[in-house]
Amino acid sequence: MTLNSSETDIVALGQRYPVLVAVVVVIITTTFYNVIAGFLGPRAWSGFPMVGKEPGEWTNKPAQQRWFTQSKQLLKQGLEKFSGPFQMFNPSGVLLVIPPKYADEIRNDERLSFNAFMEKTFFVGYPEFSAFHAVTQGEIMQETVRTKLTQALGHITTDLSKEMAMICNDLLPSSTEWGKTTFSTLATEIAARMSAKVFLGEPLCRNRALVDISIAFTHDAFKAKMALERVPAPLRPLARYWLPEMARVRAIQKAMATLIEPELRARRERKAKLEAAGEPVPKPADSLEWMDAVARGRPWDFAAAQLLLNFNAIHTTSLTLTHLMFDLVADKACVEQLRREVVEVLGEDQGWKKTSLYKMKLLDSCMKESQRINVQSPLFMNRVAIAPVQLSDGTVIPKGATVAVPTLHMQEAGGNWGSDPTTFDGARFLRMRQQPGNENRWQFVTTSVEHLGFGHGKHACPGRFFASNEIKIAVAHLLLKYDWRFEEGRNRPKTVNDGTGQNLPDAKAAVEFRARTPEIDIDSL
Repeated sequence: MTLNSSETDIVALGQRYPVLVAVVVVIITTTFYNVIAGFLGPRAWSGFPMVGKEPGEWTNKPAQQRWFTQSKQLLKQGLEKFSGPFQMFNPSGVLLVIPPKYADEIRNDERLSFNAFMEKTFFVGYPEFSAFHAVTQGEIMQETVRTKLTQALGHITTDLSKEMAMICNDLLPSSTEWGKTTFSTLATEIAARMSAKVFLGEPLCRNRALVDISIAFTHDAFKAKMALERVPAPLRPLARYWLPEMARVRAIQKAMATLIEPELRARRERKAKLEAAGEPVPKPADSLEWMDAVARGRPWDFAAAQLLLNFNAIHTTSLTLTHLMFDLVADKACVEQLRREVVEVLGEDQGWKKTSLYKMKLLDSCMKESQRINVQSPLFMNRVAIAPVQLSDGTVIPKGATVAVPTLHMQEAGGNWGSDPTTFDGARFLRMRQQPGNENRWQFVTTSVEHLGFGHGKHACPGRFFASNEIKIAVAHLLLKYDWRFEEGRNRPKTVNDGTGQNLPDAKAAVEFRARTPEIDIDSL
């Protein structure tokens, strides 16, 4: 077949400028796809009322974009208007919102899969998101966190306290003059270093590169996910190679593997030599050894799993600690009460015992209250239905539906929250626990329909017990050893919506601090 001059010119252009031609093709394809996708999808589920799509809108794109700025208002609208499930468009597609009254009946339903949600939402099929893929791979990660880590908590309290003492010495000068710190950055450093101490032990936890990698992944994984979401689905397998956010995650994964794999090999060699010599093998003491023991020789990406552990620990602990300290700095009377409680408990126990943190009940109450009024997400209990699910009222959740339970009721007036539900009341849950039969119901780590701060049911955050211990130890050091205040003329920093519906503390907000003489030498305990 003979090419005409126009076709010849196009071929010549492609040969001479292949990258330019590829970019043009991608732009044209993206534009075409967005136009088509705007008219064809995502498709709503039949039989459920829709919230967030305005009359006269020909496409679903405006409704999806509305999620970024109006998610809370739209959820409230749906809950007030409908007694049963309703649907909304969000960046990932169509979301079926399940009112909180159904939370108990769906919390352990195996047909509503958290693994399927991760696979659908976090692009676990892409190598860049292999860390999140670890969640969906059998019981290795679950057993490591739910069993091994939780069982170790009573033995690591002193180690965590000593690590927090080192962090304070490194990052908070012991001057009696007022200094200033960006608390979100400080909280991230605290969470990263305390977690590294437990997850990897010494000397690896002292490797600054490892701490930096862990912190970077916490931020960059979200950025990569959001960047890939903006790309039309047919182009994502190609886009992962040119998106800088994806390249950044690949670099982080490679750097973590470079640190973890030699350490893992060295530990296995030491263990083999001890076994061959008939000598006792030390009991696994950190997450790397826990996972190796649980895996029992099965294929397992230890570097990716370590990134996931750090991601969850740093993300949850740093956000919760920042919100909590902002609330406490605004409530000086509560700070004084907390100092007395910490001094009393540590004095009675003559140091850190297994039960010391449990005895800090006012601190536990403050943590749960802060989490309540600053709940991280408007939605928890995210699942995908892998089979039809019939609710108690006859409503059927269709197979393939993404579902979630809203958290707006955690700040609604009435009931346990009183007439001023958005005001921090540090002793609220302490008083509730003092009611007969409620001693353990309202602990920070306890989940319920009323308080979904960690989710609810089988897939509630498994690391919440570790996070609770970290936060209590960190706050004990921060309050006993320092005075805190906001900058002159400023009040508690406002919570920020990050554009995805998440409620985050102001990452740029500074607080002032100065050293004080602690009532007890917490560093020596």
